[in-house]
Amino acid sequence: MNILKRAALFVALTIASFVPQAFGVIDQAIAILNETNLVLSWPSKGYETYLVQYRPTLSEETPWLNLTNAFPANSTNRTTYVIPCCALVELAGTNGMSLMRAASNTESKSQSFDPDAPRLWVVLQDGKNLVPLSIYPHGISTNGMTLIEASWAEVMSNKSSKNGQKTESENEGGPEVMRISNGGCDCPDMGFFRVFHIPDWVLNITNYVHEGPTFLAVDFKDYRDLVTHIEVLVNGEPYPHADFMTYGGPTNWGMGIYFDHLTNGNYQIQLVTTLQLNDEIGDNSVFLALTNLTRSITVFNQVTFPDWNDFIQGDTYTFNAKLANPDTDWWIDIYDVQNNYVATGSGHTSNGQVSWTWDLLDWQSNNRDDFDSDPYFYSEITFNSGGGGGPGPMSLITRPTRPPIKGYPNRGEWLISFSDRWYSDAPYYPSDVQTKYLEAMTNTRGGPLLIGDTSYLYPLRFGTNVYTQAQREQTWTNLLEWIGDLYIRNFYFFGHGNAKSIGCDQHLYPSTNGPWTGGILTSRKSKSLLYSWQVQQKTKYNRYRFVFLDGCSTAAGDWPNAFNVSKTNHTIQFYENHPKHPRPSVFVGWNEVVGAGTDVNDSNDFRNNWMGIWANGSGFPSIKTALENANSIYGWLPPGTFNSKIRFYGYDDMKIRDYNGKGDWRWP
Repeated sequence: MNILKRAALFVALTIASFVPQAFGVIDQAIAILNETNLVLSWPSKGYETYLVQYRPTLSEETPWLNLTNAFPANSTNRTTYVIPCCALVELAGTNGMSLMRAASNTESKSQSFDPDAPRLWVVLQDGKNLVPLSIYPHGISTNGMTLIEASWAEVMSNKSSKNGQKTESENEGGPEVMRISNGGCDCPDMGFFRVFHIPDWVLNITNYVHEGPTFLAVDFKDYRDLVTHIEVLVNGEPYPHADFMTYGGPTNWGMGIYFDHLTNGNYQIQLVTTLQLNDEIGDNSVFLALTNLTRSITVFNQVTFPDWNDFIQGDTYTFNAKLANPDTDWWIDIYDVQNNYVATGSGHTSNGQVSWTWDLLDWQSNNRDDFDSDPYFYSEITFNSGGGGGPGPMSLITRPTRPPIKGYPNRGEWLISFSDRWYSDAPYYPSDVQTKYLEAMTNTRGGPLLIGDTSYLYPLRFGTNVYTQAQREQTWTNLLEWIGDLYIRNFYFFGHGNAKSIGCDQHLYPSTNGPWTGGILTSRKSKSLLYSWQVQQKTKYNRYRFVFLDGCSTAAGDWPNAFNVSKTNHTIQFYENHPKHPRPSVFVGWNEVVGAGTDVNDSNDFRNNWMGIWANGSGFPSIKTALENANSIYGWLPPGTFNSKIRFYGYDDMKIRDYNGKGDWRWP
């Protein structure tokens, strides 16, 4: 029984060690049931659901396996989950060498698992059990810890030699991890578990009929600061008309869902929440997607906007809507950004369809197509709910429409943003490397100036050698506001990134004698970064023309959509023939780590000249050609490597002067 207790304690402590910032459920425990099963338990309130994961080793090369997903709480006190020991044996093998083989054979971008490599282990308070130091949070103080250096092979050999019997060294307090044995089915030598609350709707959303824009609160537990992406699925497909937002206060977070883009009927709805579990920004970022149970909902809108166009593209704008009442008069009232009345259109429908083309003139026949004074409008549609041909005063229904947004300013402005002390905050680099880097960023701004466009240079405070946490975070708060400015339509960023975020506090050094491999946050609470969902909210009514996120893996996720650029490739004919004629746009990013191990001077030369080639190159090349030529001329990456890592989405034939003015976009 003592053996079982020690083994169970080891597993329970391992769980706690993995969640220093409440990544998982707090106060998890493990016990043995009938000598054949493990029983996990944790506090619960009776209505939550959970993801339970297992892996046989703590090696980062060993993937977590889902034991159950959306597991419902079975108690208002402590939920229990029973795991047959033999199930774990089948998953992980029955001895230490099988566990090491499982770890070493797992595909990973990290260094391969070496069972003979020395590692640091922490001796737990019982004086006998060990856990790897790597499970503790980055930067934790080791004062008071007892550390031992040993390899995985040595630890496993030490355990297997004991065969569950006490030895002289064990009696003297030597470290070991003992096997659970029930005489018929041995559990693996080690087992590590973690349990996550699954973010879910606060209310029972199946008890309501949903209409129009609706805020649905979500219980994120302690994970709100870890959310890198959140998505609503409708009938199993991502629903684009949903925003991650707060409502009525900074602690009330959830999803704003525009149900009025759905036709009336019954649907299946689901929430997918992606968390980032570590502090690294780069290809070593660790993400976890949590999916709640599918719910059935009913949608009934008095008015829907299935063919709505958010942007005013030309000299007219067409309002399209569908009314639940197929036979009624209707009218649309338009107001400007100062809530002043602008104009009204009216008509009658005999099939529920409403379509009215506004000539952009107000009630005094003034043209309201000036972006500076009218960047967007508010409008409302009013109609009769009961039918019969004419609206009666007792049956009028008024609903807001989506805000019609002016398509483009006179000239789209440029924002060039970069991590400022990129080389100054790093060892090994002479000061002239930082100087050349700043010159490259300044010259990037110079391209738009060369063709007469307005361009801004915005350095982001980077590094912990000079700046405080508050100083760094303030620049990122400001950057988000810049990105949401309706005049900014072209954006370049240089710094660390991944598929869901850009930015960090400092470089990440995996060893003391090598270059950085990415970026890292001081903690998961740090706000020295932007997530794609934050940008998507800011740019909802701001169609970007050009975006280049010059950071690792920025093309591997949903960043293009955050700037209203489709994650596909198109010719100019696509935009000309599209029913809504969206303005051509292009997104550029990298689909994996880029630049690691390359010459820093070549990197600076590439970034010092690509914009000049695009702005002033022979024949005024496309963005794709300009970047390829800059890499080829200055010899940064081998051409094959460059072409395999860079990605262009949207219209990659975009020239620097193309479609950046209000009147530049015309279609047949």
